Amino acid sequence: MAIGIGYQENAMLLATPLFVCLTAFICILIIKWINRPLSSLLEGIRGIGEEDHQGGIRVYYNDEMGHLARSINEIAEGIGENRTKLKQQRNQYQNLFEQVPCIVTVQDRDYKLISYNREFAETFDPKPDDYCYYAYKGRDEKCVVCPVERTFEDGRSHMSEETGFSKDGTRT
Repeated sequence: MAIGIGYQENAMLLATPLFVCLTAFICILIIKWINRPLSSLLEGIRGIGEEDHQGGIRVYYNDEMGHLARSINEIAEGIGENRTKLKQQRNQYQNLFEQVPCIVTVQDRDYKLISYNREFAETFDPKPDDYCYYAYKGRDEKCVVCPVERTFEDGRSHMSEETGFSKDGTRT
């Protein structure tokens, strides 16, 4: 009895390595033309949120991936410009807040000091988590006439003329 390989067995022996090679080739193409560019795009997008992001995404192709990378770079550039303007405005605000020759304080709805300028700190010597009524007047409870309370009630600016004590104990 002779053992022979038939046509179907021959085809299977040829088809299996051919299938493996073709699958490997397709995987290599996917990695080269899809996975690597997408990874580069994702890395670039993640970098946009970082303060010192300057590099942008390298554009290797002139296809859809390249167009997407260029668009992301343009968006990143706009974000960088806006971030720079925002820093300048924040610095300008901070300088104005600190340099104004009068007392400026910011309180929350519980009358706690959130922020204050140097003039206030030099005059009243506030401590962290002080209430405005304690920092200004050494009181343990809210003032009877309280412009902060009225501002939170109606959203408008209110003021009152009050007497308190500076950090050296003099009436202010």
